[in-house]
Amino acid sequence: MKKTIIFLSFITLSGCATTTKKDNPYFSQQKRVEKIETEKKETVPEDFIQYYFSYSIAKRKGEIKRAKEYLEKAIKLAPENSQLLLEASMFYATENNLKKATEFAKKAISKAKNTQEREKALRLLGTIYIMEEEKEKAMKIYEDLTSFSEKPQDYVIYGKLLLQKNKTKKAEKVLRKGIKLDKNNSTLNLLLGYTLFKREKLKESWKILLKAAELDPENEETYKLLSEIYKKTKSEQIKTALEKLAKKENPPLPLLKELVKLYIINGEKENAVKTLSRIVKREPYNLKTLSEVANNLLGLKEYSKVIPVIERITKLNPNNPNAYLILGISYELAGYKNKAIEAYEKALDLFPENTTVIEQLANLYFEVKKYEEAKAYYERLLQLTKKPDYLLKIAKIEEKTGNTRKAYNLLKKEVETGNNKPAILFYLSVLSDKLGKEYETVTYLKQVLKKHPDNPVALNYLAYIYANNGENLNEALELVKKALKLQPENPAYLDTYGWILFKLKQYKKACTILKKAYKLSNHDPVIEEHLGECYYYTGKWQMAKELLQKAVNRMIANPDSIDGEKNILKRAKEILERLK
Repeated sequence: MKKTIIFLSFITLSGCATTTKKDNPYFSQQKRVEKIETEKKETVPEDFIQYYFSYSIAKRKGEIKRAKEYLEKAIKLAPENSQLLLEASMFYATENNLKKATEFAKKAISKAKNTQEREKALRLLGTIYIMEEEKEKAMKIYEDLTSFSEKPQDYVIYGKLLLQKNKTKKAEKVLRKGIKLDKNNSTLNLLLGYTLFKREKLKESWKILLKAAELDPENEETYKLLSEIYKKTKSEQIKTALEKLAKKENPPLPLLKELVKLYIINGEKENAVKTLSRIVKREPYNLKTLSEVANNLLGLKEYSKVIPVIERITKLNPNNPNAYLILGISYELAGYKNKAIEAYEKALDLFPENTTVIEQLANLYFEVKKYEEAKAYYERLLQLTKKPDYLLKIAKIEEKTGNTRKAYNLLKKEVETGNNKPAILFYLSVLSDKLGKEYETVTYLKQVLKKHPDNPVALNYLAYIYANNGENLNEALELVKKALKLQPENPAYLDTYGWILFKLKQYKKACTILKKAYKLSNHDPVIEEHLGECYYYTGKWQMAKELLQKAVNRMIANPDSIDGEKNILKRAKEILERLK
């Protein structure tokens, strides 16, 4: 396993740390060694200090192999020198030879002459074990180290090791001991707060975390933990404390971000939006922050407020197609469809084959009834993805623009190539029906139901065809009952059910079902006509007359409302004539 190399500080050897160049008895010897090194001539000094000098010069020059040779010679001459052993351990650690580093660190511990030397050696060995991912061994070292060390960082490391192994009880004890040494250490307070959180001591946890936030206001982990505790406890004290901190001049951004989350949890939309505005004012040019704000505003459905934020993002990052995509979506959700099209087009200029953007454009052009533009983009999608779903979209546009035959031919050809996807078959059945190819319509619907016997739309459509034709009425009844079992309040299915009962001359029951369908449909003209006919046949002539007249008026005003219906308008007019 490749291990991360840490850079360890140089430890000065005893006996040569306080002398100046002028007084140093080895200075002239060092100059001589440097000269020999420059001339690439090899000498063998007899004193281990001279070997150490040669080692340090070679290491400084990056001549690692030579440095290693000199270091090993120095150690051979002074195997009891703990600081030299410590230097050797650090050297091998930086060279990622952790086995050798461990060996020398252990020797340094055994040869340490005092507590200070032992402390340094233990700390180094613990670090090496962490590099080797020998967490259990590292914990034993730090357990020993923290029995006498007065350095808070040792308690931080030991606490983290214990938490990684989920030893929260022991971690709490170690971290409290560390805080006694340095009560204002923000990391120790944060770790203790986290430990107490894990141990479900939530009240004490958030109090310590608030102190950690005061000691290190920019640490986002502290505020995230406080948010988690708030979710569990809904403590107003936490929220009040955070709001108090937020009232200060230039409060920390991590605090404001977590406050937004708290406001969203509580449904305090206004406070959330205000806080997001503060964040934008604080960091108007930070892309990451602006993106986070935009996501939150989108989540709050504040589409008009998110637009200026995303516009700023596009100015800061004008070559990012995703920024224009999000801007387009925001414009679209806010109702600015033309601006949305412009944003999508810009995104497409930057990334011409972005199928997500192309689809957004195609759908939007279809929505604003620019069918030719929509068709062009769907054709492009079909070319890029080869997905038949886009062929279906193209067929719908052809049918929408009066080219029913062309739409039918497109899908017919697709089915003949072996594509029997239910969506294709279903729409082909609709087109067949419009072209008077009733046999094909029934055939395609049966194919859909063979693949998906519980498809309520297909069940209802086939039942309605049978009802209109006055054939297979018992089968039609079973089909529509199956559809209604899946969607009992669907007005279209109820209308089919009522219409079948009408054809079966069960007029009273038919009128009851059709009346329910009519109410649920918000006065659909087809259902209105069916109910009017039903009233006519049950002798409720005045009610029939009123409903049929309304239905005729709606059908004339909106011919699309009776698209695919056979002779319904003619039939309604004929009954009205009789009623006169």
